[in-house]
Amino acid sequence: PNGVFNDMGSPDFRETFLYTIKQLNKLDLGYVHIM
Repeated sequence: PNGVFNDMGSPDFRETFLYTIKQLNKLDLGYVHIM
């Protein structure tokens, strides 16, 4: 999770998100819901 309230988040959230998506892409999923 990343947000501006209560210091929730990480300075490298973009890199983490991109890494996660690349790994999930290997599973050939048809739908990913991220909130």
